[in-house]
Amino acid sequence: MLQTILMSAVFLVLVICVRFIFSSSEEIRLIAGSIVGILLTSIWLVPFYSWLCRITNLYFALEIGFLSSILAMFLSRTAFSMWWPFDWGMLLNNMWLKGDFVFGTWSLIICSLILGFILSIFSAYSFKKQ
Repeated sequence: MLQTILMSAVFLVLVICVRFIFSSSEEIRLIAGSIVGILLTSIWLVPFYSWLCRITNLYFALEIGFLSSILAMFLSRTAFSMWWPFDWGMLLNNMWLKGDFVFGTWSLIICSLILGFILSIFSAYSFKKQ
């Protein structure tokens, strides 16, 4: 989690630097909100992959992550994308960069935090049992 937060901060700094170099018209608060939103909607991935690596192996977890991300790209911009957690970051990013802070974006963050909490408990229980 610490690495994810650190990389989000580095990404934010790089995006802001690139914005000033190329004089983009995007507002910094929308860019920062989008990066924080992506961070919050991907929190559930840490306990999920931790658990998946524990019960299978690293390569299977990487394969599941790769295939799920590819599927998320195909499901993006469809009605099903709201129900596919691997697409939540992309969906939230598209909404927030347009300045569209609707209920759907906040529900994605709330669902992601709840899913992350449930998966953390499940992963901790699985680790304790092992």
